[in-house]
Amino acid sequence: MPLSASSRRRLSRLNVSSTSASRARREITCDDGHNQRRDLTAKNAKGANKRRLTTKGTLNAERSRLTTSESFLGETMLDTARRIAMLRQMVQVRAFEEKLDELYQKKAMYGSTHSYRGQEAIAVGVCAALEPKDLIASYHRGTGHLVAKGADLYTLLCECMGREDGYSKGRGGKMHMGDMGFGFIGNTGTVGGTVPTATGAALAAKTRGSDEVVVSFFGDGAANQGVVHESMNLAGVWKLPVIYVCENNQYAMTVSLKKSVAIEHLSERGPAYGFEGKTIDGNDVEAVYDATRAGRPKGEAAAARRLSSA
Repeated sequence: MPLSASSRRRLSRLNVSSTSASRARREITCDDGHNQRRDLTAKNAKGANKRRLTTKGTLNAERSRLTTSESFLGETMLDTARRIAMLRQMVQVRAFEEKLDELYQKKAMYGSTHSYRGQEAIAVGVCAALEPKDLIASYHRGTGHLVAKGADLYTLLCECMGREDGYSKGRGGKMHMGDMGFGFIGNTGTVGGTVPTATGAALAAKTRGSDEVVVSFFGDGAANQGVVHESMNLAGVWKLPVIYVCENNQYAMTVSLKKSVAIEHLSERGPAYGFEGKTIDGNDVEAVYDATRAGRPKGEAAAARRLSSA
């Protein structure tokens, strides 16, 4: 006898339910098997730990000694949460820069704009390695540094748009703002102009006897400015707690670095001033973070020395 349409539908639903139940049983069985294997693995791990604990002898004392900075790097750079946070902030910097470019193209933003796109890993890597009390000074591509240091995006955008709610009440624009509330000394359109300012802030920190470290950001176009050389020379003479970060994008506007500098790496100038110089891949946020975190204790040590003994 042929089944009615309603009967066929009920039978179809029954078959689906049976199939789902069968699948669920298989999943439960697989899960139980997985749990059993996991329990067994845990037991084996516990046994291995016990064997390691009962093994006679100790590790080489020299290998077991780590400096505070090395220990910190080992912990944080393997921390997934820290990596995700830095990635999120790099995306935030890029999104903010793209919005500024969009507003500029629509003539909704006054003045000129110098994008920080492509250099996000530098600002984020450096600022993530600093303490909240540390200070930074920037240049005409300063919005990336501001976001990485913890600027309020609404207030930052207001300043870029010339609004009263901005950091400089809308009077400074994209290249002239600052807020010591989160450690941003300021930025300027003058090439190399904030390098002596950052050096002076480091001198003030040393004079006060505080343990603040100052970071000075500048581009490769500023590397040949006289005030930059003078600042670095005094920082070396006085052993100031300052880290100079040259963001080398190979061109100072239209001038190639190869045509304006006789050496291959600008970091080679460091020893001439009496401090270490390093060349790091600016696209590797972890490498930038590591180098900054390793350099910060040296800055603290410099700040701890009395100026008269420098």
